[in-house]
Amino acid sequence: MMMEAVLAVDPPGNWINALRDKYDISVRVLDVINTDEGMKDLVEIVLKGPGSMSDVVSYARELPMISSFEVDSIEGKRALAVASANNCRCCQIMQDTDCFLISASTALDRWIEWVVIFTERSSLQKMFFKLEEAGCKVKLKRISNIDETKMLTPKQEEIIRTAYVKGYYDFPKKVGVRELADMFEISTATVSEILRRGQKKIIERYLDLRTTE
Repeated sequence: MMMEAVLAVDPPGNWINALRDKYDISVRVLDVINTDEGMKDLVEIVLKGPGSMSDVVSYARELPMISSFEVDSIEGKRALAVASANNCRCCQIMQDTDCFLISASTALDRWIEWVVIFTERSSLQKMFFKLEEAGCKVKLKRISNIDETKMLTPKQEEIIRTAYVKGYYDFPKKVGVRELADMFEISTATVSEILRRGQKKIIERYLDLRTTE
């Protein structure tokens, strides 16, 4: 049975919280990219307070825990970027367990909300232990079973198929979120959300088929 857990996490030396200490922003991790150089986060940043997004980007690039910060697009006080963290212990732990990070977003105070999927509760327990061992604070907010009958909507399938054909999932990317948004005449935020939700369903379905083989 595939399950989903929502966690509140406070990682030590986290670049998102370092950025929040300077600016009034919200951050959502739309995708996590695994490369030979390590983990990269595709993030959506929304500036809620004073300042400009260019200032936020400049400050992010100066943070010692970030090795690279590539901006995909800026629309007013909203930006899409790819951030590479130096020696992110939490990312390494996620790779070493059978839990899959679906999304992450800023919450109250210094907490970051993670949504992960897994098939065995022991996998979640293992991840908890390793995170706490690495000095990360973790709280379990809820666990629920996933409705495995859910499939992609026609729009999700169309956008994900186009993204795949055009090279969105290649590294380096051959097409970005902005180009996909232009193709379908919708906002970059909408494209990002459709891709995220669609990818989640694909992962759920894939893992379900693997467990029944």
